[in-house]
Amino acid sequence: MADEALFLLNPQLKDGRFEVIRAYERPSTALGNGNQLQQIAVNLLVNAFQAMGERGQVTIATGAAGPGRVKLSVTDTGPGVRPEIAKRIFEPFFTTKAKGSGLGLSIVHAIVTQHGGRMRVEDSPEGGARFIVSLPRAR
Repeated sequence: MADEALFLLNPQLKDGRFEVIRAYERPSTALGNGNQLQQIAVNLLVNAFQAMGERGQVTIATGAAGPGRVKLSVTDTGPGVRPEIAKRIFEPFFTTKAKGSGLGLSIVHAIVTQHGGRMRVEDSPEGGARFIVSLPRAR
């Protein structure tokens, strides 16, 4: 799911403004609809690029998240998410962007929930934000 999402976003990455670090562990295959799982990764990556503005670094990581679960995390070097915003970030139509619809993260959250997963946002130790998704692992 992660590499497919990066492939779709390749036109945005060609200009070299963003460095992408891949940190994949195995096994990391989630159970669910492939297109919807890919949408999770695409939306989180697009949000990371938008948060960083002109330049930055994104780390996309996959791996085990406990018994029978896998995780996907997207970490950026943007400004991070203020606590008052983090409380509402997954609400439909909530946005901090002038031209945003406020639907991206709420759709991602709904897909994660429909797949029996969990999602959270936290501050990254390097600065920026980290979105972490935990989903059931495919057998």
